[in-house]
Parts: sequence; structure tokens; C-alpha cells
Amino acid sequence: MGVVQSGETHGIYIHQTYNAISYAGLLFCSRSGMSLIFGVMKIINVAHGAFYLAGGYIGYVAVRWTGNFYLGIAAACVGVGIIGMATERTLLRAWRDRRCARC
Repeated sequence: MGVVQSGETHGIYIHQTYNAISYAGLLFCSRSGMSLIFGVMKIINVAHGAFYLAGGYIGYVAVRWTGNFYLGIAAACVGVGIIGMATERTLLRAWRDRRCARC
């Protein structure tokens, strides 16, 4: 670990700003998904983290098999879309049709 030179501090600030913006975008996507699910379906679904994890794994496997990063992104999107549709049709649709006794 060395001393940070004066010219390197700008690079560190730019890097940290980029990290903060990308993390804020990730949190925004996660929270807007939760808000949308609750607002439309009136169901609290906290499986968004699991969907992000599944998408990351699908993308990683696709990149390892094909060597193409963009194909990995496409495979992750399609894979998580299929998992999400299956979850909605099998689990969430049954709960959506029920009415709360206290509502």
C-alpha cells in the first residue's frame, strides 16, 4: 500500500462515484419491482433477491459455455423471465385470487 498521489485522487473519486451510481441503480430496480408487485397484485413478494441471484448464475453459466458476454446477458434475462412467469402462475396467482378476511 503506497501513498496516493495527487493525480490519482480524481480517479478514485470517479471510481467511487461510478460504484455508488451502479449500486443505486441496482437498489432502484429491486425496490421498484417490489413496489410494482405489491401495488398491482396486493401481495408482498420478497423473492427479488433470489431472482437476481438466479439471473447472475444463469448469465455466468452462459458466458462460461459460449464465451460471449452479451449472450450471457440475454440468457439471464430470458431465464429470469421464465422463472418469474412460472412463479407468478404457480404461486402468486392463487394468492391473488384470495381475499383477506380483515380487508
